[in-house]
Amino acid sequence: MNGKLDVVKGRIKEAAGVLVNNKELRNEGKADQVAGKAKEVVEETVQKIKEDARKVINEQTITNLNGKLDIAKGRIKEAAGVLVGDEALRVEGKADQVAGKAKEFVETTAQKIRETARNTIDKLKDKARQ
Repeated sequence: MNGKLDVVKGRIKEAAGVLVNNKELRNEGKADQVAGKAKEVVEETVQKIKEDARKVINEQTITNLNGKLDIAKGRIKEAAGVLVGDEALRVEGKADQVAGKAKEFVETTAQKIRETARNTIDKLKDKARQ
């Protein structure tokens, strides 16, 4: 669920808590709003970083950054989840970190394959010239 939906969900819970005089539900609603706003900030920050990065570096470097951004985003979400007591947000943060590490691994492996292929092609060209 994205941040805006969490904020709305939190407002509804808070209002319901006020209506039925349930302090726990009201506080849970407030916590959901804080978690949602934190998600919004993370989503906006990651998007801004990607946009800024595209302006100054090439797509290959952006691909390399995607994993690192997911790890950073995950750490922020996890911390926000811990801060507001939102287990789902904390777990989502952990999942983002794992996805980021997987992206880094895949990209590193792909770079090694491309480099090996280039070296092999260069060697074959050299032999063909001889």
